[in-house]
Amino acid sequence: MSRARIQSCRLSPSTVQIDPYGPIEGDAVDTLRDALVDVLMRQRPARVVVDASDATYLDPVALGSLAAASDTATDLGITLDIIGAWPSTGE
Repeated sequence: MSRARIQSCRLSPSTVQIDPYGPIEGDAVDTLRDALVDVLMRQRPARVVVDASDATYLDPVALGSLAAASDTATDLGITLDIIGAWPSTGE
């Protein structure tokens, strides 16, 4: 059982925050991607904050999903702020 989870909440009428917790790999990447698609394509707030400060690991596919979300947000005119997302060095 994975300890990962993805939570999202509306901070204001114009801002949604997505918080990944734990190791974001495998099925958790799909959950993160689904949350990003839902917020960007369905909810369409003016601003999205992804706070990955509590993610203990972001695998390369998760990082790619964040990069794709950034490109999509730019295309849609949505501000996307990603906080605390960097790959583990494995040390």
